[in-house]
Amino acid sequence: MPESTIKESFLKWLQLAAWILSVLGTFLIEPPFSLPDQQKFVAGFTKFFLAVFLGLLLYPLNKYKKAEYTRRWWIAGIVLFFSAMIMTAGYLTTYQEKTILHQVNDMTYLRLVVGNRLTADGDTARVEVLKQKAVATNEDIVTNFSIQTVEDLKQVWEPEGIRFNNYLLLGFYLLLIFSCSALLMIALQVIKAVDAPPKPDTPAAATPPADGQ
Repeated sequence: MPESTIKESFLKWLQLAAWILSVLGTFLIEPPFSLPDQQKFVAGFTKFFLAVFLGLLLYPLNKYKKAEYTRRWWIAGIVLFFSAMIMTAGYLTTYQEKTILHQVNDMTYLRLVVGNRLTADGDTARVEVLKQKAVATNEDIVTNFSIQTVEDLKQVWEPEGIRFNNYLLLGFYLLLIFSCSALLMIALQVIKAVDAPPKPDTPAAATPPADGQ
């Protein structure tokens, strides 16, 4: 068996393995923050569609694998790379600004997504914190409340803001996973396309001889 054929077969199986791991990762890797039950359902539904999209990606990857398609796959890879960078920046920024690590008890910590506007009780707690500190952080504010679940945050922040930040953070997280998964598969496709033999030229049709020749 020629070396090029072995390499192409290996990359094909590697690409399939990357797809399987991406799909499994989409379902098995949970977001590193606590979600209300409603958002958990939305997250599971969205994961299913992302897995379907990754599955549909296998068709063009298998069909357009010749060397003449290398440039197109390069462009797709560059677009996905910048998409992954944008999703990473959005996710990390939102994660840092809109989540807190809250200690429920001696053994349990929850990463909670906060809202944008404090309730009346939350603002009162903020004022109390400012009497002792120059800056009132979100972690300082929640110490004045008994927070046991994500639903208890409604005592501190308005529910609409909590819901919005949950969806925003979840969207960044899932799109980041999708972008990285698709980028890995396309990177392998570029390697396959570069090494693939070019499509042979179609021979020109023979010209019939003129009359009298």
